[in-house]
Amino acid sequence: MDRIFEALKSFLCSNVNSELEEMEGESLSIPAINAQFVKFGTVDVTKLKSRVIVSILPESQEEEEGDTADYRLSNRFLVTFISSGDEASRLLKRCCRYAEAFRLALLKSPDLDGKVEECGIGKRTFYPDAGTTEGQLSAVEIELTVFTEAEPDF
Repeated sequence: MDRIFEALKSFLCSNVNSELEEMEGESLSIPAINAQFVKFGTVDVTKLKSRVIVSILPESQEEEEGDTADYRLSNRFLVTFISSGDEASRLLKRCCRYAEAFRLALLKSPDLDGKVEECGIGKRTFYPDAGTTEGQLSAVEIELTVFTEAEPDF
């Protein structure tokens, strides 16, 4: 899982940020994803001060068998983009752009720049009002499946 997390973190900070740069408009600034605010597991948003935080939460892992030479792992994650520091409607628009940038980057490089076999996005769930007593937040949660090679246990 650590290898996948590091691959995703690198991919977010390079490929997804590149897609975001192309999307940024005059009316909506989109903060770049900073590696310092890409976290493995759940995050306490009250302790992290950034306009965008990304949480990568593992959900499940299972081995898939093909023929005798094919073994691979199916790794399922929830990738959550959390946006703060603006009014609710702008935060939701940012979350939509983060989700779209992630999708476009994965279409261009479904193997995370050669670090995994392939990835696929599932359902995207938007949380327009995920605020806390600390302030307004919006989030988008993306189901991600990452396939990696697995060595068979003999």
